[in-house]
Amino acid sequence: MALFLGAVALYPIIFYMSHGRVGNAIIILSALPVFIAAYCYGIKYGLVASLLVLPINYFFLSMSGFDGMAELRPERFIGLHVLILVGSLMLGYSSLMQKRLKHEVQQRKEIEERLKYLAHYDQLTGVANRYYGDELMQKMLTKAKIEKSRFMIIFIDLNDFKLLNDQYGHHIGDLALQTLADKLKVCVGSDGVVVRNGGDEFFVLLEPSESFDMLDEVIGTIQRVFSRPVVLEDHIVDLSLSYGMATYPDDADNQEDLIRKADQQMYQFKQKRKVNINKIA
Repeated sequence: MALFLGAVALYPIIFYMSHGRVGNAIIILSALPVFIAAYCYGIKYGLVASLLVLPINYFFLSMSGFDGMAELRPERFIGLHVLILVGSLMLGYSSLMQKRLKHEVQQRKEIEERLKYLAHYDQLTGVANRYYGDELMQKMLTKAKIEKSRFMIIFIDLNDFKLLNDQYGHHIGDLALQTLADKLKVCVGSDGVVVRNGGDEFFVLLEPSESFDMLDEVIGTIQRVFSRPVVLEDHIVDLSLSYGMATYPDDADNQEDLIRKADQQMYQFKQKRKVNINKIA
């Protein structure tokens, strides 16, 4: 709008400065602000500007002397303004189509990004889903094989999740899973990826490394973070975890066996926990 108003304000000055040199051709120059209005602001502004420019041009031609008016036949005067009107409508329509096309392209990009997100990430927790997790795991495993480094996976299960659902309801259960995923992401940081395997099961994929230092550090962080209860709405909940680990190439050399090994260790951890709880009871 500022560009259009600026062109309108400059038009009388340009008219008086240029009319003596170019004569009635100045009418053609009056199309500039009209076309700017049509292209930048749409058909409506272009139409209004093209209709306004006719009496304005007539007024300025009259002010410059009737000799100037005599040089321009009425039909030519009207014809030039009809061309300006048609040109403004064409530019306005072109601008409208470009804006619609840009809007549709943006919408399509947003839809594609949304579909990509839905295909790769778990809707409840926001971490990678099992499908995307398998893809990431295969890439990390391939990288480890090429670099001859270690690749590590941690299989994690939330203890007593069914009891938590039964006691507090599924809403609190969902909050527990969301909190678990958020805390795991903080524990892992940029050293790996958190994946929801399904239900209350997650696994952490750690970037290939030369040593076990990263694994020990992440496990230690997880133990510290989840040693304290969390508040979910008005309920204090203990997010106790069972976990198992597997590494390439020490435990297995393929994706399926690594997951199986980590799952077995996690199950053994869970069984030992139950035995200890029974002894205490």
